[in-house]
Amino acid sequence: MSFEENEILEFMKKNPRATLQDLANEYGVTKKSISDRFKKLKINWQDIRFKARKYELERYVIEHPDANQKKMANDLGVTEEGLCYNIKKYGIIVPLKWKKLDSKPGISKREIEEYIEKNPKTNQKEIAEYFNYSQPTISRLVERYGINVHRKSTKSKRMEIISKAFQMLNSVKGVSIKSLREFLQNKGIDISEEEIMEYQRKTLQENKTHDDEER
Repeated sequence: MSFEENEILEFMKKNPRATLQDLANEYGVTKKSISDRFKKLKINWQDIRFKARKYELERYVIEHPDANQKKMANDLGVTEEGLCYNIKKYGIIVPLKWKKLDSKPGISKREIEEYIEKNPKTNQKEIAEYFNYSQPTISRLVERYGINVHRKSTKSKRMEIISKAFQMLNSVKGVSIKSLREFLQNKGIDISEEEIMEYQRKTLQENKTHDDEER
């Protein structure tokens, strides 16, 4: 390892989240100059970042033996999920008690099914919030257990967005059909002006019929 590479690594150990631009600022040169120097000395920037971040995690575990993953995540300014991912990625060995402190009771198939029975229109996000788990974890559990969770079809989502858009058109003065079409297109729904006018006509007719029935 050359002296310059070692010097760069030492800087990164002290600043493990530094970018290439930060490094350039430290040396008072441009980002391109740093890149050119790396190529000349055959220095792998990603390899240096890997070593620096691994060093940061290892040092924290050694210096804070009484901490846990939640405290570590807060101290390092990262999410717990991101920290867990990096602990595995960099092969960091954490104290066994950390796992005990951070472990959550498992969710059984019956618990999820009972929640769905009480809330038939729930979704994975709501289930995750109820059990205080991440959505990816719930997604894996429902797949493993073979549980069917309510999902809105693409068609129903389309109609829901269109319906909300028309409510906006009816409640806000000055909203043109063109503006409404652009709004829907931004939501990924391609609809012609003729369709909008037809939908608006049907909506007005339905509202009129509803009003007549109430009278």
